[in-house]
Amino acid sequence: MSYPAFISTVFILLLSPGPTNTLMGLASARNSFWVVPRLLPAELLGYLTMILPLTWLGGELIRRWPETALVLKAAAAIWVMHLAIKLWVAGNKDVSDRSVTARRIYVTTTLNPKALVFGLVLLPPPSASDFLPKFIIFVALASIVAVIWGLIGRLTQVGARSHWRLMILQRTASVWLAIVSCTVVAGLFQRANAQEVSELAQRSAQAAKEIKALIQTSSGEVATGVELVSKTGGSLKQIGELVVAMNKHVDAIAASSREQAVGLAGGTV
Repeated sequence: MSYPAFISTVFILLLSPGPTNTLMGLASARNSFWVVPRLLPAELLGYLTMILPLTWLGGELIRRWPETALVLKAAAAIWVMHLAIKLWVAGNKDVSDRSVTARRIYVTTTLNPKALVFGLVLLPPPSASDFLPKFIIFVALASIVAVIWGLIGRLTQVGARSHWRLMILQRTASVWLAIVSCTVVAGLFQRANAQEVSELAQRSAQAAKEIKALIQTSSGEVATGVELVSKTGGSLKQIGELVVAMNKHVDAIAASSREQAVGLAGGTV
């Protein structure tokens, strides 16, 4: 992938609404914009925790154990739904509650489904010559996007009635995280159904191959049987011809015997 294509793809994917961006914006809205630089190391560490092992072992791991990706996505869906519930409950409490911690940012980013895409698809393997430059670009873009979402969250607190806007932001973030969680779960079911269909198709193809092999074997055996029947018919024909020839010889012997008997009878008289 070229550098312009890599930069645009990574930036758009990072900028799209997700659990990490939602928490960054909410943290900035609840406290101040300067909380974002303090939470940024936790976000980057979360991405690195998932992405680096995937770039090293991800391809082989997924090939050997395809269920690994499903387990990671299921864990992500559960965690994101947990965050959604926590944010919704926090909407009924004092909005100064600082529930967006570095630990939550780290866990959320580690389980963020985007990390799977970065580690398995977009970033090249570590052995590639462009791995380090693209990895540095990824870290820079992730930092820029975190700042952008922090500014978006802080803009909700400009002017009057910021208290109510923050409450609405929390509820909106909660609903959005719930939607993200349900989307991941739906993707898991679709993946499972697709896998079942694929396995059924493979079993059907294998059964068709076995049936074809049986038909070919049966055809060969039938051909052998027909050949044997044909040879048996030829042998029976030869036996019939021999029997006819023997009957002729017997008739000739009988006729000769009668002639001899008549001759002997005439000589005696």
